[in-house]
Amino acid sequence: MMQPDLARFCDDANTIGEVLDRFACSLRESTGEAALEIGVRSGGTSAMMCRAAAGRPGFLVIGVDPWGNAPYIEGGFDVSRRLDYGAGHYQTARALLASFPNSALYRLDADLFFESLLPAFRWWESGRRYPSCERWLAFAYLDGPHDDADVARHALACLPRLAVGGRLCIDDARRCRSAVALLEAVPGLEREELSERRACFVWRGDPMEAT
Repeated sequence: MMQPDLARFCDDANTIGEVLDRFACSLRESTGEAALEIGVRSGGTSAMMCRAAAGRPGFLVIGVDPWGNAPYIEGGFDVSRRLDYGAGHYQTARALLASFPNSALYRLDADLFFESLLPAFRWWESGRRYPSCERWLAFAYLDGPHDDADVARHALACLPRLAVGGRLCIDDARRCRSAVALLEAVPGLEREELSERRACFVWRGDPMEAT
C-alpha cells in the first residue's frame, strides 16, 4: 500500500504504511462506501487512500481540516504556536487531491463537521445517491486534535456509521489513553495491534444483534 510519490506529503512517511494496510483490510472486509480523515495537513494520506480505492464505484475519501494555524489541542494544551498548519499545507493538499475525483476536501473545524455535516452527508456517483446504508464508513483516521475529550467525541460520532469490518484508527494514541480505553470497552469493537504510536479498532458488529 505504500506509495513513495505520495508518502512524502505525510507528516510521518516512515510509519504511515501501517495505516494504509488497515485501510486496505477495510476495503476488503467491509461494504463501507467512504473513508474519513480528520487532520489532512498536506494531503498525502488522503491521496493514497483515494488511489487505493479508485476501482471501487462510488467510494469517497472525505478530508477535514481547518488549516489556518487553528488552535491545536494536545493533553489539554494549545500547541498550535509550535506547529505550522497554515496556508501552505492547505494549498498543497488542495492541489494534490484535485487530481482524484473520489476526494472531498473540507476546510472545517472537526466538531462542526461531526455536528452539522456528517449527519446529513450525501454524494452522488453516476446518478446513484450515497450513502446507500446507515453504516457507510469503511475507515476513519483521526489525526486531528489528540486531546482525550476531542478524540473520544469524534470516535463516538464515527461508530454508528462504521460498517462491519470497517476500522477506526487513532494517531498519536499515547496522548489520548483515556479515549483509547473508552473504545476498548465498547462491545463489538475489537482492538488490532499497531505500533505504539497508533491504535486501531475494527467493528465486528453489535453483539446484541447476534443473539
